[in-house]
Amino acid sequence: MVKISNLTKKFGSHVSLDNINCEFKKNDSIALMGANGAGKTTLIRSMLGYYHPDAGEVLIDGYNPITDRTKVLENISFVPQLPPPIKLSIDELINYISTSSGVDKDLILNYANEMQLDLKSNMSKSFFKLSGGMKQKLLIAISLAKKSDIIIYDEPTANLDPKA
Repeated sequence: MVKISNLTKKFGSHVSLDNINCEFKKNDSIALMGANGAGKTTLIRSMLGYYHPDAGEVLIDGYNPITDRTKVLENISFVPQLPPPIKLSIDELINYISTSSGVDKDLILNYANEMQLDLKSNMSKSFFKLSGGMKQKLLIAISLAKKSDIIIYDEPTANLDPKA
């Protein structure tokens, strides 16, 4: 599903990824672990097509995430390290996700409920004004409801309390 070949990514003179080779197959569960600044987020952003490699390539189901970005992102659920500054209400966000990506609204609510996130009484509340943990839970619920073959979480436990 994911093939990374000889991937190098530089930022100025700093080499963030140096000739990385790896392959992730369907149903693999992978945890990228390393020190801060090791290149984990750079690798993820390269897989999503946010970063263009200086050398090598990334293929997602045979597609290049830069030249075939729409096709690649159709089948990836992604939760970033830091929640985006979305100014929509929860209701508007869920409706947007449902309309633009075909995600079942009830499934989002179901996953949120499983994580003890009460969305129904907060639907008019702005996503931007939610606590960090509430934002993270909602983004995880959306990612699970999308039913993607590839799910990528960058620091998924950020802002979550130990119980969550």
